[in-house]
Amino acid sequence: MTVTNTIAGELSQFKNGLLPSEFKQNFNSNYTFEVSPVNYAQNMFIVLTLPKEIFFGSSNVNCYGLAGTDTENVTCSTDTRKKQITLTDAVTFQRGNPGKIRFMLDSLKNPKDNIETGSFSIETYTPDEWVLDKISTNVTVNFYCEYPCASCNKEVKDQCYSCYSAASEKLFFEYSCYETCPAGYVNTTTNNCTECIEPCATCVETPDTCLTCIEGYTIIAGTTRCRERVYWPFPFILTGVLGFILITISEIVTKRESRFKEAFIAFLSLPEVGAWATLIVFMWWRVGQTGPSLLAAVALLLYVTINFAHAVIHPRKMVPHSLFSYKTLVSEYKCSTYFFRIISYLISFKFSLILVSYFWLRPRFKGDYSALNWKQFNRFSLAFIFLPYPVMMVSCCYFLFTDGFFSYPGFVAVEVIALSTTLAVLMLLDALSSIKCRTVGKSKTNKAIRVATGADYESEEEKPHKRAVKRQRKTRDIDDFGDDSYGSENSV
Repeated sequence: MTVTNTIAGELSQFKNGLLPSEFKQNFNSNYTFEVSPVNYAQNMFIVLTLPKEIFFGSSNVNCYGLAGTDTENVTCSTDTRKKQITLTDAVTFQRGNPGKIRFMLDSLKNPKDNIETGSFSIETYTPDEWVLDKISTNVTVNFYCEYPCASCNKEVKDQCYSCYSAASEKLFFEYSCYETCPAGYVNTTTNNCTECIEPCATCVETPDTCLTCIEGYTIIAGTTRCRERVYWPFPFILTGVLGFILITISEIVTKRESRFKEAFIAFLSLPEVGAWATLIVFMWWRVGQTGPSLLAAVALLLYVTINFAHAVIHPRKMVPHSLFSYKTLVSEYKCSTYFFRIISYLISFKFSLILVSYFWLRPRFKGDYSALNWKQFNRFSLAFIFLPYPVMMVSCCYFLFTDGFFSYPGFVAVEVIALSTTLAVLMLLDALSSIKCRTVGKSKTNKAIRVATGADYESEEEKPHKRAVKRQRKTRDIDDFGDDSYGSENSV
């Protein structure tokens, strides 16, 4: 097959070069060349052009194959006028690219002075003389530097700035040349030893292709990636599960007189906020001020804004329009009521539901919201569902997709997704059921209200407040949303 090519491929200076056997001035030396073809053709020939500072040491130049050639004895011809040497049968029989061709020329004379020569030129051609590859820059020999420095500090000749690519000590690291890079470093395509990127302790080919990992990390089986050794017992989910168990026991003991949904939302809100804050700290520590951590910070800021709005509206608009049972909490259990309300103002508005949860039928938790109160609370719920919640979910998913699951922020991100999604679903169902109640008749609404919205806790037709709360719950008639004011209750 004939290869036709009109544009020469560019040979890399870091994979193609030469090295004299002696660095003495005006001395006949053997020169070893290394060529890594980009384009290849069987029976191609190689043309070397000498710089003006290098001369032929004799009329006959012998060529010897060292690697990648068909035989050790290679035929070469010289053109003294052009200062060229042509190797004609280095790869006569090889059909595929050998990758690296290494050969030696004898009887080339070094310069008379301690100088850096001009660049040698290396070209490869097809048998019908179409150019394949070429390099004509940066293939030099420096005679004032100490070997193996290819360039150096002129005042300190063994302080290297680069190394000969054809030498065994071709890898540059901290002003010296080495055969292999030190531990924790890897040879790059520029023959520089580059430090492995953490968490790689040692690496191969690229700085982020790990062989071993730093302390606290382990190799993922079947890959070259490290992951953290994470010891995380999922404390926030565990706290939520314990709360679920306590609330379930309360439901059983009270024969379902307690309010499971309200208690569960209140209990779950505390580990949820803890998970959000922990996630932001872990993300900031691991990835800095990047997309996921910034999104998580925005989500938390939105959450704080909703809590602030609740802290303003709840005591001014919701408490004055609550039912008598809720106002009783303020008067008879003042300290505990204010304590729980302060937690809801500072941490999560959802925790305010603890006061209307009838948890274990304790008097401190046996308050009731009016329809107006529930309407306002649902507004906060929807604000959470449509503002901070989706932003935080995008942050968590983005982090898990880009950084992976096996890390402390990855584990906490899973906790955030689980806790916040559970709360968002419960609050969304509550809000949707309230909308449904407005669209159906009173006779068809009672059951739906009783199950989903908590309106049975707030009917305006409940019996006078002086009756026992338990008696009220058994005898009162559930009415649709009406006048929620305490004054209208008294008038009944």
